[in-house]
Amino acid sequence: MRGEKRPQDAIEAGSWMMQVVDKEKRIQALKPVQRNQGAAGVEGMTVDERSGYLKHHWPAIKAPRLAGTYQPQPTLRIEIPQPHGRLRQRGLPPVTDRVIQPAIAQVLRWMWEPPFHPNRYGLRRMRSAQQALHRAQSEVIKGRKWVVALDFDSVFDRVKQDRLMPKLKAEIQDKARLGLLNG
Repeated sequence: MRGEKRPQDAIEAGSWMMQVVDKEKRIQALKPVQRNQGAAGVEGMTVDERSGYLKHHWPAIKAPRLAGTYQPQPTLRIEIPQPHGRLRQRGLPPVTDRVIQPAIAQVLRWMWEPPFHPNRYGLRRMRSAQQALHRAQSEVIKGRKWVVALDFDSVFDRVKQDRLMPKLKAEIQDKARLGLLNG
């Protein structure tokens, strides 16, 4: 992909965050958070309480994000029971971050989706395991001899930030965007 112009290169530093904090994106991002009704994070506010708070305090919430000075609050560590008696560690972000994160993901997805290989199905919007299976079957019918399917258990729990961030820094020049990814 090096040398090719990608959509994220076309967005000036900081202007992508304007898209993230756009009122319509905030309203859209709040809907699934309200639907999920998750527990309060470290801030102690419920989703319903945070909804009114966001409405009245949005300029103060938006300003540090636009300035590139926002520092996420810590996540609340919880354990979720898994099959076979295991417990999975999970970080529960503050409700405000749960609203902002989907908006960030939406903008980053728009910027980063194009360079992904069309045969990759994991963790991508509008793609499912069923589609991957159909694609694999189609390739076998065409005469392909190998199909590779990988599923990494708890992969995001094992990502080594010290190895990932230098690779991202080589691709992303906007320090504010990097700060959000590193946060």
